[in-house]
Amino acid sequence: MLIKNILHILRASLPYRKRFGNIRGISFWFSVRRDYTLAKNVLYCVSVPQLVHKLWLRAGTSDLEVFKQVVCSGETDFNLGFIPHFIVDAGANIGLSSVVLASRYPRCKIIALEVDTSNYQLLCRNVSKYQNVIPVRKALWSTDSYVKITNPNAEPWAFRVIEADTGDPDSVIAVSLSTLLAENDETEISLLKIDIEGAELELFRNRPEYWINKLKVLAVELHDRFQPGCSAAFEELLSGRSYKEYAQGEYRVIHFA
Repeated sequence: MLIKNILHILRASLPYRKRFGNIRGISFWFSVRRDYTLAKNVLYCVSVPQLVHKLWLRAGTSDLEVFKQVVCSGETDFNLGFIPHFIVDAGANIGLSSVVLASRYPRCKIIALEVDTSNYQLLCRNVSKYQNVIPVRKALWSTDSYVKITNPNAEPWAFRVIEADTGDPDSVIAVSLSTLLAENDETEISLLKIDIEGAELELFRNRPEYWINKLKVLAVELHDRFQPGCSAAFEELLSGRSYKEYAQGEYRVIHFA
């Protein structure tokens, strides 16, 4: 039984040990196991070895999986090759990617977009001590419009949206990249990170010529399982353009020439 338990600990803690070393990794793994003992949605904080400020998660939700992907596996540790000036984090969830990017690039302005109220509240809490992160409760869309969540009972990392009427009580403001640039007095986006559960299809299909030439790096997680055609629309978007590409976790990372 003892050997079985040790093997389980070694397997379960592997992502943490790879990231932080064996001793700190196992210790850190034990600290986040509170997620399995607390009631669902109870907030708890974790101290990450490589971050100055603590992070807050909700027990029993998808927050821990997001944490594993972003903090332990480094999915958003994109190799930019330059110091970014302006980052848009679309689908910021609870702010973990924004925090990682803000820690690495403390002088870079980061706009963190999130549509869900609960996610947004925790996003604000997680980024509150990072002065270069601006949380915004809006969705990224092809035009300035309104959207609403179609699956409100889904896990917090899986909310999907459709366009909504202005008067819909569940609607949330949606904003285009052109408007984001204008509102922030910027002419170029250093990094656009997109994880918006299929809404990227709307973005790629409608008026991409207004923003595609203003990107240096695009990192996108495609969701054909939710919206068939996302990958095809993305390939069409890239057609005829000069770029270099690599994969990082579930992201396709595009460096435009």
